[in-house]
Amino acid sequence: MNVFKTKWFKKWAAKNSISSEKLLDAIDNIDKNLGTVDLGSNVYKARISKGKGKRSGYRTIIIYKKDFRCLFVYGFEKSDKDNIPENQLSDFKKYSQVFLNYLESDLKNMLDEGFIFPLEAP
Repeated sequence: MNVFKTKWFKKWAAKNSISSEKLLDAIDNIDKNLGTVDLGSNVYKARISKGKGKRSGYRTIIIYKKDFRCLFVYGFEKSDKDNIPENQLSDFKKYSQVFLNYLESDLKNMLDEGFIFPLEAP
């Protein structure tokens, strides 16, 4: 499976010291339906702990299709907001349909242009 981060998400994750291992755990939690919410159209909200449990941690928005492709698009602290606005969710759902239909050549172009980045191995 190909796992990527958007440019914005890469900066946000680095600023908050979120490891690749925690991001991979979030994907695993989607598969196990643990601490995740299916928002529809292959868009999920998943929890990532700060180290003291998941309750006070981060929330991430992930475009994910099992055994195919994954993109971390957005993150926020739970203390900052509980949910994302409906118009933003709608945008994520639209982008999910586009992203999951990209050809390998499209992904290569996005990588070359610095719009997305591969998830580094832990």
